[in-house]
Amino acid sequence: MLAMSTRHVLLGLLADGPSHGYNLKRRHDERFPQARSLAYGQVYTTLQRLVRDGLAEIEGTDSDGGPERTKYRATDEGTRELSRWAGEITPPAPVVANEILAKVVVAILSGGDPAAYLSAQRAAHMERMRELTAVKAAKGADLATVLSADYALNHLDADLRWVNTTTAWLTALTAEVDTAGAWNNRAPALLAHRHELAWSPLTNHEAIVHSSVTGATIDHPEMAALPLTCYAFQGDWTMPCTPSQPGLSRRESRRHRRRR
Repeated sequence: MLAMSTRHVLLGLLADGPSHGYNLKRRHDERFPQARSLAYGQVYTTLQRLVRDGLAEIEGTDSDGGPERTKYRATDEGTRELSRWAGEITPPAPVVANEILAKVVVAILSGGDPAAYLSAQRAAHMERMRELTAVKAAKGADLATVLSADYALNHLDADLRWVNTTTAWLTALTAEVDTAGAWNNRAPALLAHRHELAWSPLTNHEAIVHSSVTGATIDHPEMAALPLTCYAFQGDWTMPCTPSQPGLSRRESRRHRRRR
C-alpha cells in the first residue's frame, strides 16, 4: 500500500471544491485505489486539524437528502501549503526492505527460521504482484489506477529481488549476526563476489509478465541455489517458470527442455 500525507491529499481534494468528510473519504478511495483506505474517524480528525491550522474552514452544512453534514473548503493559506507540498521532492526511503531485514536479523538472534520467513514474504509479494497485474489488465481501468498499480508493482519488484538476494546470502548473514563485528572484516571479500548476485536486465515483474506471454525463462544465476519457485502470472492464473539449465545459453536451455 502506498503511504501518503493524508492532510495534503484531503487539501488537494478540497481544492476541487467544498466538500464534507463522507464525500472526501469516498473520493480518496476512488482516486487512490492502491493507498490504504481512509477511516471516517481519520478523515474528520484531519479536517479538524486543518481548520485549527488555518488551512481549511467550515462552509456551512449539506444534507443532500441524507443526514446533515459539515462542509469544508480550503483557505488561501491551505492552497499555498498544498502548492508548496506538491512541489516538494519526496525523499527516497526504502522502508519496507529495512523492516524485512530487521525481522530477518531478529529471527536469527532469537533462534527463529529466517528462511521460512523470507519464503513466506516472497509468496506474499508474488501474490500481491499478481493482484496488481490483474488490476492493470482489468477492462475499463482508468489511467490513474493503472499508474498507481504500476508504481506499486515496481516497488514490490525491488523488494522481491532484495528478498531473493538476502535468501542467497542467508548463511553468510547468519554467521555475521552470530559473530557481531565480523562484518567489517569480511565485507570486502563478500563484496568482491557481488557479481554472483547479478540479475537479468528484466525486473521480476517484467520477466514474470514476459514469461507468461512468451513462455520465456528467467535467468537469475543464484536461483539454482535457492529453494524457491518462481511463478509467472497473467490475469487470474499462474504457471511455474524455471531458470535456464546451468552452463547452457538461454536458447540451448530451451532446446534441452524440449528434448526431455
